[in-house]
Amino acid sequence: MSDIAYSYFNQLDNLELPDLEILAEKINTLIFYKKKTNDSSIENGLSFFNSIKGTVKREIDIEKVGDIYGI
Repeated sequence: MSDIAYSYFNQLDNLELPDLEILAEKINTLIFYKKKTNDSSIENGLSFFNSIKGTVKREIDIEKVGDIYGI
């Protein structure tokens, strides 16, 4: 945990229960938002690579393959 997180954590003991509950809800919302943002950026990156993946075309020379594998 970072120093700033420890600093905030140490101050939480002074809060009343209703304030802690509100803070917990806001923290959970923030965590969900950050995870969702990260997941969508990964998904966008993967979709980019999937879109370019099929752009390379290779022709197979049957005679060369046969020579290599003794077919």
